[in-house]
Amino acid sequence: MTWSLLIQLLGLGLTYILFRPAAGWRGMRHQRQQRQQGTNTQGMQLSIIIPARNEEHNLSVLLPLLRNQTLRPLEIIVVDDSSEDATAATADALGARVVRAEPLPDGWQGKSWACWSGARQAEGDYLVFLDADTIPQPSFIGQLSSLLYRKGGYVTIQPYHDAPTLREQWSALFNVVLLAGSGALSLFPGRSSSFGPCAACSRKDYDAVGGHMSIRSEVLEHLRLGERFRRCGLSVYGLVDKQVLQFRMYPHSFRELMTGWVKSIALGAGATSLWRLILIVIWITALIGGAITAAESIVIPASAAVSPLAAAAVYLLSAGSLGRGLRCAGSFGRLTQLLYPAYLLFFLVLFAYALFRSYIMRKVNWKGRSIDVS
Repeated sequence: MTWSLLIQLLGLGLTYILFRPAAGWRGMRHQRQQRQQGTNTQGMQLSIIIPARNEEHNLSVLLPLLRNQTLRPLEIIVVDDSSEDATAATADALGARVVRAEPLPDGWQGKSWACWSGARQAEGDYLVFLDADTIPQPSFIGQLSSLLYRKGGYVTIQPYHDAPTLREQWSALFNVVLLAGSGALSLFPGRSSSFGPCAACSRKDYDAVGGHMSIRSEVLEHLRLGERFRRCGLSVYGLVDKQVLQFRMYPHSFRELMTGWVKSIALGAGATSLWRLILIVIWITALIGGAITAAESIVIPASAAVSPLAAAAVYLLSAGSLGRGLRCAGSFGRLTQLLYPAYLLFFLVLFAYALFRSYIMRKVNWKGRSIDVS
């Protein structure tokens, strides 16, 4: 066995650090949560705050699901953030309380302003900030209430990505790298990052840290708010579980998918801790090496460093390594796993373009707004 092959195999082994087993301990944890919901969370009054900009379609899916929860929230507030579609009318027709955000003030980012506007109108003892494209399971409110009761502080949830179409499968590597960078599923999580699609805390703690007012100019509002909670001595907890919350990211067009991930990468550039970033780079390099080794054994077998059988084994190990992350991230198929070099190439090209937008142009566009990421 060559040294390069040995190093490559060690790189693939990093997946066991980046993504710990998802079964067993998680199932037992949920059983404990279910038992606690009936006794510990009945008195908790939750205000669901949904910042919405041109979310007419997503709200027609989300709001009925929130109305059919096993544990009902006190209120559902939809903050209409200067929408150009029927966002407000749809929310009102489906029984939500509509709050129209004032024009975006100088020094504020759009989502923080919408969340702050909703929080000021909320009446609950606990605040839940929920993206409009999420798909909560029937026990979502109960599970979240249990987490808030047991963990306190700032609780965030990264939804499980439902990707039913071939086009949506192209989000595979982005989701996996996002989870790896957060550290939420790492064997050594340390101080895991907080997630943006769903965040919750008590009104008391929210006011104590200054709420979204304290991070109003930050483009990564969920990360910065999590840091505020830590600096104030409060806990920050992140969860990834399809039994709680799901979503479909960019389901409408390939252009939307590319624009959305460029925005996410540009905003999140530099947010990953250095040691996690190093592990991810080594792991992705090993994935690239597995694809190159397999290609060499097929195209130029005479000069290949390893035998075709060994190359095939390394390729399957590479696909299996990625599959470990894919199972945590979303409903990504076996074919995506086996054809991973194509998805990896797409990820690398879009990642490079996102870094160009972040560090050279210093602006990205999303939902009709130009976002300064300098």
